[in-house]
Amino acid sequence: MKQLFTFLALILGFSLAFGQQPAQYSLFMMNKLNWNPAYAGLDNSLSATGVYRAQWAGLEGNPITQNVNVHMPLYILSSGVGINLENDELGAERRTTGTVSYNYQLPVGRRGLLAIGLSAGLAQRTLDGSKLRTPDGDYDIDASVIIHNDGLLPISQINASAATFGAGIYYYSERFEAGFAARNLSEPIVDLDAISLVLKRTFFFNAGGHFDLGGSLSLHPSLLVRSDLAQTQTDVAAILQYND
Repeated sequence: MKQLFTFLALILGFSLAFGQQPAQYSLFMMNKLNWNPAYAGLDNSLSATGVYRAQWAGLEGNPITQNVNVHMPLYILSSGVGINLENDELGAERRTTGTVSYNYQLPVGRRGLLAIGLSAGLAQRTLDGSKLRTPDGDYDIDASVIIHNDGLLPISQINASAATFGAGIYYYSERFEAGFAARNLSEPIVDLDAISLVLKRTFFFNAGGHFDLGGSLSLHPSLLVRSDLAQTQTDVAAILQYND
């Protein structure tokens, strides 16, 4: 029987959140396909992950994130495939992204594996103008009348989509793993009527180790760095695993 304990989950933020920052997950080390398409199939079996995260529960418009992804190896092609779906809500804004990924895997040394991957999909942005309020707007109690007196803001829900592409590289061995990836390579523009959103190119670097502590214990520290080259966030965590 395998029992898994989160021994240390220390999140270190070295910057303020930036506008197009990807959704944040505390146990990021368990959801690697979400930020790196090159990880597809590296679990050596069909792997499915589901994540639900809610901050400030009970407050209206609180941040809510859902993520589901599935990936598997294609041994006959020395590759892996995966699909990743993510929905991120904050107040009047919703960000939904769906991508498919493919990688090619090369053996490195006796026990290492190097994977090079690509992803492609759609990124949708939704803005619900009925949830917005302006200082000069006119609104009734039941929100049947919405007048923002601002030509840039919609009075109802609008959405738009754009194609998005990503790429990554991932090295995995028995003792060490590391990866580098980029999302929104072409920096697509989503036009929400009078509002244009640029989906900024974001880079991810991760590294992790696997250490046998003797007996039934092993330690797995992890690092994830995310940056749009303007601001950077670093997450550090570790898992202590007990095999009974």
